Amino acid sequence: MKGALMKKNRATEADVEQREESASPESSQGDCEARPMQIGPELRARLVDYFQGQGYEVTEGAELPGKSGSTHTFDMLARMDDGLNSYIVAVCITVAADDGTAMEAIYHFANKAYDCGIIERVLIATPELSGRARQLARKQRMKV
Repeated sequence: MKGALMKKNRATEADVEQREESASPESSQGDCEARPMQIGPELRARLVDYFQGQGYEVTEGAELPGKSGSTHTFDMLARMDDGLNSYIVAVCITVAADDGTAMEAIYHFANKAYDCGIIERVLIATPELSGRARQLARKQRMKV
């Protein structure tokens, strides 16, 4: 039994190393690192158009300092100031092949948004999240 567990751990470590080697720095955007970004530019353009149509100024790959002192990178930030209130929406785009990577991306994104004081959070995941992952995202106040 112990030998089987050790083989499983070695296989997991090898999988992680292989994923890290295959991920190019240009394809990963810092906050939703579940897998390399594989979302096409047309989806990004549609998101930008949507937010701009709502009056937001959109920044891709935006960095914000958190309360912890760390600087966090978000796939996209949409900001709007109507003169009375300021609104910030953080967007995470992730490709998560399984439940574990999806949930890891959700926790990572939620922690960064919390550290930066961002309440409005949007998660775009492909393929579609499982019921468990979707429930976790909703508990973390994310619109999926």
